[in-house]
Amino acid sequence: VIPQADISFSDSLRLGYERGIILMKEIKKIYPDVVIDMSVNSAASSTTSKAIITTINKKVSE
Repeated sequence: VIPQADISFSDSLRLGYERGIILMKEIKKIYPDVVIDMSVNSAASSTTSKAIITTINKKVSE
C-alpha cells in the first residue's frame, strides 16, 4: 500500500480509472445488455479520486 501523500494527482486518476474498469467488467458479467458510462472525479485539493458509473438510457425503436 502506498501512502496517500506519495501518490501523484495523475496516479490517483489512473487508479480511480482502473478500479472503475474492474467494476464495469463485473457489472457487464451480470447485466451484459446494459449500456454504461464511466467518469473519474478527483478533488483538486486531494489525491483521492472516485469512479462514477452510470447507465445510459437508449431509445428503443418501435
